[in-house]
Amino acid sequence: MIFSRKPSEEPIDPQNHKRIVSDIRPAYGKLPTMAKRTAQPTTKPREIFKRGPQPSGPKNPVIRTLPPKLPQQSGKLPPVPPHKIPKVVLPDGGPGFKLTRAKALTFLTPVAIVIVLGGYFFWSSSLTLEITPKKTAFEIPSDLKIELPAEAFTASVTKRGDGKSLEEESFSEKASGILLVFNDFNSQSQILVKNTRFEAPNGLIYRSMSRIVVPGKEGDAPGATEVTVVASEPGDKYNIGLTDFTIPGFEGSPRFAGFFARSKTELVGGKAGFGKIVGADEAEELLSQLESEMTNELQDQLSSIVPDSHISFPESYEPSTAVRITDPAVGSPADEFFAEVRGEIKTLGIDKVTFSEELAEMLFKDQYAAGAYRLREDDGIRVSDVRMNFDLGTVSLTMSGKATFEWLFDQGDLQNKVLEAENHKDLKGVFDSYPGISRVEQTFRPALLKKIPSSPDRLIIEIKS
Repeated sequence: MIFSRKPSEEPIDPQNHKRIVSDIRPAYGKLPTMAKRTAQPTTKPREIFKRGPQPSGPKNPVIRTLPPKLPQQSGKLPPVPPHKIPKVVLPDGGPGFKLTRAKALTFLTPVAIVIVLGGYFFWSSSLTLEITPKKTAFEIPSDLKIELPAEAFTASVTKRGDGKSLEEESFSEKASGILLVFNDFNSQSQILVKNTRFEAPNGLIYRSMSRIVVPGKEGDAPGATEVTVVASEPGDKYNIGLTDFTIPGFEGSPRFAGFFARSKTELVGGKAGFGKIVGADEAEELLSQLESEMTNELQDQLSSIVPDSHISFPESYEPSTAVRITDPAVGSPADEFFAEVRGEIKTLGIDKVTFSEELAEMLFKDQYAAGAYRLREDDGIRVSDVRMNFDLGTVSLTMSGKATFEWLFDQGDLQNKVLEAENHKDLKGVFDSYPGISRVEQTFRPALLKKIPSSPDRLIIEIKS
């Protein structure tokens, strides 16, 4: 237990001139009754009150020296003596605090999460602009005529099929083929008239279908020319393979050895007898069926060939049939036959941008600005009296109804100006500088930041029709 005097009653240490205070500690048992304190000379230290019996020997009081008294300052409390300073117990009850890994993670993890999330939302912010363009509508004057340049588009289709012969009658066909006629006699050309005979090694005779001129030889190389020949009689015995031929008309003269022929193709097609032939009715039926399928395919193919960037007029397509054949020909002996049709279709398509610009210039008149408008495709424009001029590459037509134009603006330029804006408050002035923009809806993510993204990939521009 500590007893203290008033500052005016405390003795002063003669050596350092500091005030002193004495601690009185009982040796054992209860506190003794304290004697009445008396004032001590200022030149001596305070004496200690004694408790209970005291050991013999010289007195040895315990003296504690207090720190020097600070000068009194107005508005400040005097310093607290060391023995009155409360004891501070650090965490874990020990003399110090030990920072463990688990404690560090417990404190740092939430801080790191907040920093990471804040950085993510800041740098990954995005802006979506939903833009409604300005629109202008016109009632098209009655029977407005216009002529526009156009691009030609063509498609072709081939259809083939097999048929069975139904008719039976007597038939006779002569074999035919192509021969090469050589002049190894002299350097002068030789004329051979139509129906010139050519004799095969088996004695069969074939006749030329036209007059020919066989050129003379050049050096050691004989002159040569082609000619089509046909068997002198019908029948399949005249169907032969590649072989050499002589010219009976030169027999008995030196020209007989110098002029000769060789097969360029086999000689085939010879027939004679009674049986089925390719009838005209079944041939026409098969050809008409193939032609109908061809026309449908031509329409579909042409629609796919004309790109979406062009306007086409399906009602003005012009299909045509180029080839219509049977093999063998009608009237030829055969149990079955082959038919083929080949056709093409063509049309003219108008570029949509050209159509929009031409119509806008006619309707906007003095207010027209090139490239500032686009015609809406869902409008009620009626087109009639379409006329195509394939030679000039133009289409003339008559229009009526209603035409609505959307105003255009440079999206790339708008994107750059938005990215260059200092903050979201500057965007209104950016949008107002484009007369083609009617309304803009802005969506910031996250919404609280309202930060303009730094990357073009984070800026999304959507056009609302």
